Amino acid sequence: MPRRIGEYRVLNESLRRRLSQVDGTGCDGWPTYTKLFRFVRSRLGQGGSEREYAALKASGQGPAVLVRGLLLYLQQFPPVKLAIEANTIGRETWTTADAAELVEAFSTICLESQVQSDWSLSDAWRAIPEVMAFAATGGTESLLCTNHTEVETLAREIFLGVGRSVRKEVAPDQTDDEPRLVDLATRRMQRTLDQYQAQARGWWGACEWAVLKAICGGIPVGGSVFLPLYESVYRKLREGTRNDLEIGPDDLMFPSRWLFMHGLVARPVDGVNARIGWVTARQLLTVYYQGARLAYTRDPHEGAGQPVRILCVGGTEYSRQKLERHGYQRLGNMHGFDVPLYEMVAPAPEARPWLPRTPAETLSLVMAAFFHEIGARQ
Repeated sequence: MPRRIGEYRVLNESLRRRLSQVDGTGCDGWPTYTKLFRFVRSRLGQGGSEREYAALKASGQGPAVLVRGLLLYLQQFPPVKLAIEANTIGRETWTTADAAELVEAFSTICLESQVQSDWSLSDAWRAIPEVMAFAATGGTESLLCTNHTEVETLAREIFLGVGRSVRKEVAPDQTDDEPRLVDLATRRMQRTLDQYQAQARGWWGACEWAVLKAICGGIPVGGSVFLPLYESVYRKLREGTRNDLEIGPDDLMFPSRWLFMHGLVARPVDGVNARIGWVTARQLLTVYYQGARLAYTRDPHEGAGQPVRILCVGGTEYSRQKLERHGYQRLGNMHGFDVPLYEMVAPAPEARPWLPRTPAETLSLVMAAFFHEIGARQ
């Protein structure tokens, strides 16, 4: 059965056509955009765009609130040509009908195939990544690490973040003593801090977009290590025949649709005048942009038109809960570790419709927005 979208409705075609008829003075029955949206804002507390109103007039479909507002407006300021339509609700006039009656009498719920939106009818895709990648993150080039010291600093923050998460599991009442955090992370990750920093330097040397800073107020407040892999390497990780200790610079391929989210961290820094939620938002935007940057290509031989696969490690109870909440599917354990792997398969961003229905489709949609910004700059 075709999926129905309750937030969108289709006007009865006879009503749409009647409103579109032009009289002898050259006027139709549609209220002007300015009058309609002043009315909708005052009555329903919401607005809308001229593009959505244009789509409603052209095809009869639009957001439910817009359809409801239009019908209420026409009820209060009825054109003469609506008299015949008004009789369809069993009254000579519709002055006493409430909003629900009007909506049910003169519109139906949209099928998914009928849904259009302001985003699909405009160049709004170019505005989304521009806002995200520049206003929110401070410019894409500022996200890149410029030397080994920055890479090591970010790797250290991720390492300590692992230790902090483990500490909350095993000793929730204790404080974050740094030597203890390093020890806990060393045991969980089966490598020392120095070894992890050396790994991060190698990955960064193979692909500068694999290690990225999150910026807030012009200051790094976290970041992420996101590895673009060869398909064969990804599959071995996924199947449990290889682990992340064995991933070296030669295992990275850029661009790639086979991604391994190795680590991320968001931490407020002294001197940054921002709430913790803002810092987290910057870090998440950085990850979204990073994934799109690593996966973007126009070449079908490099993955264009293919799904984007993301593998993550559920190294702590907190991270496992978070991944499951965000729609990742649990797999088996990583080879040589007592921790599970999680995977999300996002549909090919090049082919995404505007309306996401699952976490994977939402991720794909955000990446599609960034694809526009990345493609415009290459």
